[in-house]
Amino acid sequence: MSEREQRPSWLADTLGNRPFVVSVLYLSCFFLPLMLVVAVPLAFIFRRGPSEEWETSHYRYLTRTFWLAFGCATIVLVLGLTAISMMESKQRFRLPARSPRHGRSAGNHCPVRSAQRVVDGLCRGAATHAAT
Repeated sequence: MSEREQRPSWLADTLGNRPFVVSVLYLSCFFLPLMLVVAVPLAFIFRRGPSEEWETSHYRYLTRTFWLAFGCATIVLVLGLTAISMMESKQRFRLPARSPRHGRSAGNHCPVRSAQRVVDGLCRGAATHAAT
């Protein structure tokens, strides 16, 4: 036997570490979401097979992480769709704006000009009252 055949390869060591393979598949889901379809069944299959104690705890962690991420994603999806539907219904049934005062539009309000109009009105009222 040659020295090359006796030496274990790093690939065989890496692929023999099944929790590492499942973890890499989970991480690859950020770039290839369909890898989740491979990673989750592998985690469940490997968990039920004969393994060492540390592998069992790793599989438990990996499956728990999947279910936690799945639950959070479901909650975010439901809340997002609810918010979008509420915003859409608000656009459809928009209440009319307040009627404009003094011939101005409702969004064109200047407090200084409003105060000046009140003062002018009071002065005109006082002038007409003094003239009578």
